[in-house]
Amino acid sequence: MNRLIALLACLVLAAACQTAGSARPSAAVASPLAAADARLHAGDYDGAEAAYLKLIENPAAQAHYALLLDYENRFGEAVAEARSAAAAHPDSVTLGVLTRTLDWSEDVAGAIDAGSRAVKSTPVDPLAHVFYSEALADSARFGSARAELKAGEKAARDPYAVAEAEREWSNYYRGVGDILEELNHLELSIKAQPGFPERQLELARYQYSQQKPAAARSLLAAVRESHPSDYGVDVAVGDSASLHQDTSIAEGAYTAALKARPNGPAASLGLAQLDVSVKRDFSAAHDLLLASLKANPSSLEIYQYLYHLDLLVLKTDPVQELGPAPAGSGLSDARKQALDRVNAFRATVGLAPITESPSLSQSALAHAYFWVFNFGQAALADVKVHSEDPSLPGAFGADAIARAQHFGYTGQRTAEDISHAYLPTAAVDHWVDAVFHRLTLGDPEAATAGYGQVQVGALSIQVLDLGLAAASTHGPVVYPAPDQANVPDAFLGNEIPDPAPNARYPTGYAITVEVGSGSTLKVQAAQLVGPDGKAVAGYNLDPALLAANQWGVLPRDPLATGGRYTFQLSGTIDGQAFQKVWSFTVAAS
Repeated sequence: MNRLIALLACLVLAAACQTAGSARPSAAVASPLAAADARLHAGDYDGAEAAYLKLIENPAAQAHYALLLDYENRFGEAVAEARSAAAAHPDSVTLGVLTRTLDWSEDVAGAIDAGSRAVKSTPVDPLAHVFYSEALADSARFGSARAELKAGEKAARDPYAVAEAEREWSNYYRGVGDILEELNHLELSIKAQPGFPERQLELARYQYSQQKPAAARSLLAAVRESHPSDYGVDVAVGDSASLHQDTSIAEGAYTAALKARPNGPAASLGLAQLDVSVKRDFSAAHDLLLASLKANPSSLEIYQYLYHLDLLVLKTDPVQELGPAPAGSGLSDARKQALDRVNAFRATVGLAPITESPSLSQSALAHAYFWVFNFGQAALADVKVHSEDPSLPGAFGADAIARAQHFGYTGQRTAEDISHAYLPTAAVDHWVDAVFHRLTLGDPEAATAGYGQVQVGALSIQVLDLGLAAASTHGPVVYPAPDQANVPDAFLGNEIPDPAPNARYPTGYAITVEVGSGSTLKVQAAQLVGPDGKAVAGYNLDPALLAANQWGVLPRDPLATGGRYTFQLSGTIDGQAFQKVWSFTVAAS
């Protein structure tokens, strides 16, 4: 799994290249590119970024730059650069980096697709195997992940590739639940590349996850001491500590970053987030962000955070103080990407598309900021993430319908999905792959929607609010859909509430059925038949966790890759007998 997933497990709601690998960039840029890599691996993040940008027209340099962006938690930018590099020159290097950037953005399906193409390109860069193995492990394909990792490890020659192989062995062992081997390989990655701050940062995050904050703090202090006055390194240290609510370490790192680069957007946001969520010093956060916005007037991230701090917490008119949002809003693009992805899913199951509701978009974004402003509060744990405790700063509606109506929504029914990915498309894919969240997306009565997302360092949230029409008696909506191809083989869990508390994850991919909310669905017999003609055992979902118009099952074990399965279902809808038989095909490995 990616480097942040262990840190974010409590948040989940559905619940490379000369120095960086073995690829050979053109002779005209080989030496400058190697020098840029050396700066990155020595911890000079600012110098490396400047050097990469001078070479950005070369796809190899652009791919290297994408890796730097990943290390700085700039995941959306990293994916954009990697996609551009792979489109310009789709070789093993650029496709391998695309694999990494997609995986760290939580788009695991996209990462697997890019990785499979990367290892089929010749010559194969060792890092293509290594990065592909990560995506495979993140989808619980541990056998394939191990094979790819062994191939990458065998071919790795330079320190970065060797260290990355060790890092991915650590990731592999985390996936299979061996925390001692996870730690062992993190330490081996440091031994292979001791000067690269990311190696120690990774180990610090591990120590936090194992409830060893003193060990984590010691590592972070050593990183800062070895790499003084580097803005990017200080921000990375701050982000790692902040995510674990280690306030003093995070505050010190962000403050040092701002000395290196006064009013730097990332450090300003990080420090303001501590002022808001921990210290509750809203005036200090406001003044810090206002100064940063004046110095960086095109920063949409700073603008939106300050806008919602004014609107929700300080109760002042943000437009009067800040004026209109910066032009070229990435937020509009994110909304379009999310809703397009939702509508692609709905088309697959034969449902009408949804359209954007500005009121729902405002509500979804505001609720995302409410969560960020109150990060770490028990009142937002687990399914309570969908509610707003009126005693917390920034609250403006107890539930999704109250929040939507606060922003002018005139409907009477809403539904909501929340995730913690880094791309809007990845968030929607998570919801589709889950159980309860998929049922929300596939509601036959969904007519409008709004989407909002916020990222501060490694902290991220995406909110989708759906406006529902009147109750209907729409016929059954099934997923996977009839004759659907490339269906995932497994469901990894990580959804709250747990759809199958007694299951051992990963299970097979969830199969769900729903009808209009004006009807009652009763399933009397259901059977999944595998490619060998035998029935597949599974876990029926607890009816107490479902509405009367919903049903679902989790196959006990991951499905056979490339296999064709048939589902046989019979029961009643509003007392009338119905029967449905359909087939789908699992994606090949």
